[in-house]
Amino acid sequence: MTVRPSVDQHRALLSALYEAAVQGAAPLERTRDAVSAWCAEHDITSGTRVHVFALGKAAPAMLQGAVAALDARGLRPAGGVLVSHALPEHFVAPPTLRVALGDHPVPGPGSLAAAESIEEAIWDVSADDVALVLLSGGTTALCAAPIPALSQAAGDAAAAQALVANLAQTLLEGGLAIHEMNAIRRRVLRFGAGRLATALHQRGASRI
Repeated sequence: MTVRPSVDQHRALLSALYEAAVQGAAPLERTRDAVSAWCAEHDITSGTRVHVFALGKAAPAMLQGAVAALDARGLRPAGGVLVSHALPEHFVAPPTLRVALGDHPVPGPGSLAAAESIEEAIWDVSADDVALVLLSGGTTALCAAPIPALSQAAGDAAAAQALVANLAQTLLEGGLAIHEMNAIRRRVLRFGAGRLATALHQRGASRI
């Protein structure tokens, strides 16, 4: 005789699978483990100046994971920035990091201010420093700011930011896939298309 699982058993199985999936992708733990392994692989020692750029909706949790991994090696962030859409209750970022809240999904003044914070954090990087860049979903909108050429053409950064916001809204309403949107947005965003990595390299970062 075949015994079919009950509704409660199905529910319990689905709940267990869901919890396993959530834990498997938990940004704090995954980032802590990844940063720990990366530091060991590249021999990041206690004398290294590490700047942490944590960007996206999961940035607070990723930052906590990275700080835990660095702390285990006797390291404290020398600088950096956290950009997200909101901060968890009782969250405290290291005092050496800037904190900015951007706009999502349509970038606005908060996103422009976040990009300015990133710019300032980049200038804190010196030759031979390490830049640890942690990216999660939402980064493009949260940090969206116009490239200098667009600001010049529009008259100033605020006017250009309005154009960036209009572009984002148009793309969202058009129903484009995320990779299609990114192919367009990257052309006009200050830190899109690898420009963040380029800026860090130009400051002399030894590893990014």
